[in-house]
Amino acid sequence: MDQNVVNFDKQLDNCTQVITTIKQLTLQRNQAIQQKNNQPIMKIEYDLRQNIDNMKQQIPKLQQSCDDICRNNNKYKITKQESEKRMNQFQNLKNQFIQSEQAAFAVKRKIEIVANQEKLFQGRTNDVEMQDMSSYEIQQHRSALQQKENQAIDSANDLVESLISKQKQVGQMIVDSTDPLEHINKRADQVNQKMQTMSSRFEDLLRTTSNNTLWIIIIINIFILVFLISL
Repeated sequence: MDQNVVNFDKQLDNCTQVITTIKQLTLQRNQAIQQKNNQPIMKIEYDLRQNIDNMKQQIPKLQQSCDDICRNNNKYKITKQESEKRMNQFQNLKNQFIQSEQAAFAVKRKIEIVANQEKLFQGRTNDVEMQDMSSYEIQQHRSALQQKENQAIDSANDLVESLISKQKQVGQMIVDSTDPLEHINKRADQVNQKMQTMSSRFEDLLRTTSNNTLWIIIIINIFILVFLISL
């Protein structure tokens, strides 16, 4: 196999690892937010941004390499089927990155909305209309805002975990389809087996039909013979 194809496969594996890291960092950042642990959040956010920026640089390079391999598969000593397989792997990687980036920042935007609501609420505590609210009512309102924040984080975590699950499923599908000729041969054997079964049943049917026809002819001849004798 040509070295360019080998390098492409390595880059694809490296980018897959980066996307996995993005998902893991997103879960860690969300957990830190839930625990009100601000110290690691800035470090996680920095690492998250670095990995996402790295992927944004790698995607166009991979796209160019993938297009080149698909156009010149003969030059790189691979079959058309192998080049199409790499195209599918790249498209899946690209989709995984887009979804991971959205998941990484969706929760942040939702939390910022909740935080803004909290600031507005705090700004209104001195208003005339808020002066009659008891401390219990204020606490209830803040608890409702906290619940919204937790729901936003939980939904983002569910999204990231769903993406991780899908990535594993697609990876298994790629492994299962690594040797398409073996799959085709198995399918051909199954078809041949069914054809042989059908052929055997058809021969049995013909044999049965022939035997029945023979008996009908014999019976008719007996009746003709009896009729001639009676004459």
